Amino acid sequence: MTKLYIIDGQMKDRSFDLKSDITFIGRTTDNDIQINDDSVSRKHIKIIKKGDKFFIEDLKSRNGTWINGNLIKPGDEVEVEEGPPIVIGNVLAVLSKKAPEKGKLIQYAVDLSDEAGKARDNLFYKDRSITTRKDLELIYEISTVLMKSLDVNEICEKIMDSLFSAFERIEFGIILWIDNQTGKLKNIVSRSSDNKTRIIAKFSRTIVNRVIQDGKAVIISDTSQEDEYDLSESIGLMHLRSIMCVPLISKSEIRGVIYAHSVNMPYGFQKDDLYLLTGISSPAALAIENALLYSQRKNAEEVLQKARDDLEKRVAERTGELGQTNERLRHEISERKHAQAEIIHAKEAAEKANLAKSKFLTNMSHELRTPLNHIIGFTELVVDRRFGELNETQEEYLNDVLHSSNHLLSLINDILDLSKVEAGKLELEPSDINLKMLLENCLSMIKETAMKHGIQLSTDVEDIPETIRADERKLKQILYNLLSNSVKYTPEGGSIRLGAKIRESAIEVSVADTGIGLKPEDLERIFNPFEQVENSRSHRDRSTGLGLSLTKNIVELHGGSIWAESEGERKGSTFRFMIPV
Repeated sequence: MTKLYIIDGQMKDRSFDLKSDITFIGRTTDNDIQINDDSVSRKHIKIIKKGDKFFIEDLKSRNGTWINGNLIKPGDEVEVEEGPPIVIGNVLAVLSKKAPEKGKLIQYAVDLSDEAGKARDNLFYKDRSITTRKDLELIYEISTVLMKSLDVNEICEKIMDSLFSAFERIEFGIILWIDNQTGKLKNIVSRSSDNKTRIIAKFSRTIVNRVIQDGKAVIISDTSQEDEYDLSESIGLMHLRSIMCVPLISKSEIRGVIYAHSVNMPYGFQKDDLYLLTGISSPAALAIENALLYSQRKNAEEVLQKARDDLEKRVAERTGELGQTNERLRHEISERKHAQAEIIHAKEAAEKANLAKSKFLTNMSHELRTPLNHIIGFTELVVDRRFGELNETQEEYLNDVLHSSNHLLSLINDILDLSKVEAGKLELEPSDINLKMLLENCLSMIKETAMKHGIQLSTDVEDIPETIRADERKLKQILYNLLSNSVKYTPEGGSIRLGAKIRESAIEVSVADTGIGLKPEDLERIFNPFEQVENSRSHRDRSTGLGLSLTKNIVELHGGSIWAESEGERKGSTFRFMIPV
């Protein structure tokens, strides 16, 4: 009875009866003969018995089936006689009615090795670390061609020429390169077997990503013989039959891949194809890397040259501009020196005039205040009827004289104080003062005037320190100026509120009224000397405009600050000042 004898490889020295008309051989358990070897496909071959004759059909196996050193075409029934060696993956077998002798086994191995050396597609009994002389010559030829160019596109086209010339099974090839800046794969060149270069690049990204991640070449000789869980869905959708992909490695770094696949070929890529493609990938990676570096260097040189030309142009322009600028500067410096001399002269004249003004104001204030005090004193005596009774008209006229004289005295005192401030002669006389009592006293000073106009007065002075250190007379002057202004500019039936509270390490005092209010542009201007708010009320109560300016100077002399707040005209205003305690 004819049997199948395993001579070498997995299940060596085993034999199997061939009683059935059809015997399936493969890697999985659903076969009649299971050979558990990775080189054997799941369904590798079937042996067909027709009378006394035997036929073998390859079932589209991954690594093919060899009879007497010849690769059989998948799907064909090839008659096999007893004796010739049969290669199933990495397994050597033979059909025979009796077990082959030991010497015959050795002869089988030698014969098979010789036949395999002749057949380029059979690697199973060759030393896989040795590349054929023909492949070495091809790799050398490709390397020589690639090193003659520094143009990336030209180099990649030559690589494609070499691939389609060296591998008959390739139907599509692509070179992908990792972009240094983005880290993404860039399609440098792709081609199909009909020489169409402008095609939509469809390839297995799963295989490409695996090669880039692991840094190892991948080959799938026949996708139909692979376990489904090892393949991606896209491979089936694109009907890819055979795939191989190798990394492009330069300076120990993975820089890209060379990828190839076939769809319609009757049998797929073999391992020697992968060895040859791996051999080509090394000079290819070096050539592409050199070309890219050259391109980058060339671009950098062009940018540098452009920058150099621009710089020289700008230097020439700037040199001309500098000459003109220097001439203008000499002229401007001359004019500036002349202007500075005039400014110094004007400043000296202004200082002299200011000194003369201050001296004049001081002297005039003293000269005016002395007779004015006499007028006020004697008028008060007459009004008090010290020299006899007065009729109604006399009393009215004398009260007008007294009121005007007091107003004039107040103006003279303001002018005198302001001149002292400008001369730096106004000094503080600090003492411990009862703040709450001071506020109440100041409020009582305007109480009579407020009552005449129906103006309500109120205070909010809770939780303030009992005493503070300040100049009592000048602090009273500040409060009186603010309160008298509020009375002056608050219409009948209005209200004034005097408040005080602690803010951090300072005391804040506020005077809020329901008077004529302030425009936004007047909030700072009113603190300037001789400035007044322009409205109908101010025209009736004309003054010198020194009160708030003097008040600001006294507050700042205490190390504090003062400001005004208002939502607009006829909406009242609030004056606040802070002094440290």
